[in-house]
Amino acid sequence: MNHHVQAGPLDGLFMDEEPEEFLILDDDDETPVSQKPEETPVLPSMPKLPSLKMPGFLRPKTSKKPEPKPEPTIEAVAESAAGVLDADLAADGVHEFEWGIRGMDCPDCAMKATRAVSRLPGIEQCRVSATEGSVRLSLDVGKGQVSRASAVLENLGHSPEVDWLSVVGLTPREVAARLGIERRALRSSLMDIPGVLNVRLDDGRIELQKLWLGDMRLREVSDQRLNKMLGSDYSLAPSKSSRLRPDQIRLLGAAMTVPLILGVIAIEQIPAIPNIMAAMIAIFGVLFAGYQMFQEAFASIQNRVLGFQILTSLAVFGAVYLQEWAEALMVVGLVGFASHLENRALFRARESMQGGLDRLPRRARLLESRPAESEGR
Repeated sequence: MNHHVQAGPLDGLFMDEEPEEFLILDDDDETPVSQKPEETPVLPSMPKLPSLKMPGFLRPKTSKKPEPKPEPTIEAVAESAAGVLDADLAADGVHEFEWGIRGMDCPDCAMKATRAVSRLPGIEQCRVSATEGSVRLSLDVGKGQVSRASAVLENLGHSPEVDWLSVVGLTPREVAARLGIERRALRSSLMDIPGVLNVRLDDGRIELQKLWLGDMRLREVSDQRLNKMLGSDYSLAPSKSSRLRPDQIRLLGAAMTVPLILGVIAIEQIPAIPNIMAAMIAIFGVLFAGYQMFQEAFASIQNRVLGFQILTSLAVFGAVYLQEWAEALMVVGLVGFASHLENRALFRARESMQGGLDRLPRRARLLESRPAESEGR
């Protein structure tokens, strides 16, 4: 049995009293006989205050952040990509594509277009010909899309000279609902298919600009992906859309500037008509007739190519800033007429060259004299 002595908690509080000591017996078999409980000082109780409520306008407002909703477009594109995964694995390697383009009228434009297309991912080699009016490129279909190269050329003013094909019996809404994607995702997925240059989803129709692929394996991959998106029983027919071509719209805008210039000059000569009318007419004509020129200038800046469209656009902006309305209309009109004349002259030159090449014989007979006959003579 072990004996321990402990001091009580009230030791040293009073100097005159002796500290009380008590024994605590520790035993494995027995419990302590007596133990002095500890005494804790009791503090005086405070009066209970009534609970106060904070006014509503002083309470902090806890704003719950809305949980981000998943984007259906991204998920839908992921689902559609998973559906054609086997086709994507097959579409690999470097392939050659060639198609005709409009608006290619000078070697300098061809060189700038070649430089812009060569910067795209997957482009191994690019050749834009001004004499033939065509583009030929070698593309790694696993890294890039031919539709992106066509979009760059079209932004520079060289739209593809390829007929539009319409999907018979299908609307964009039906196809998008069946695949579970949006219209924008549907167009993006169609343009990723090898051989498709451009896609239009207007007026309840699906229209494609599609190249004929000489490589049989790549053509099978393209058809397989179209089957997965449009259905196995889809069919293509020549489009009956009566839209104006970009060069026709430019010629129409250039022709419209002639009466607008006369109207602006007449308004400026009549004091009773405010000059704001001349400004409104001129700005409308500049925007309509020079829209394609401004678009090509912006595309040239994006592709780091200095084209003449940038200089003519700056000239138009300067004339508008100086409120020279007739001069601004004159610049956009002359650019439109000059572009049309250049395209027309180049088209006739190509036709003449092709006519001369068509007169060449397709086959020739080669006659070789025998050695014995030549010695006898």
